[in-house]
Amino acid sequence: GNFIDNIDICSSNSCDSGSNPVASFSVIFKRPDSSAIFNGLTDLVTGSDYIKITIESPKGATSFIRIYPSGRIQIN
Repeated sequence: GNFIDNIDICSSNSCDSGSNPVASFSVIFKRPDSSAIFNGLTDLVTGSDYIKITIESPKGATSFIRIYPSGRIQIN
């Protein structure tokens, strides 16, 4: 029952959900490079920028998945 509430492009500053929304994109990892390749974005994601995916439960609890260009994935 969990669902994706928002997908945003964020910078190193705080990022409010819905502040820079993304409708659709894909993340590709090509071996042996661990960097993430973001396809389908009109804005370029570089440096300290990241993609933040907001997951929400039917009860209203939220969790965040951050994907960085370096390939790092952070789940809160």
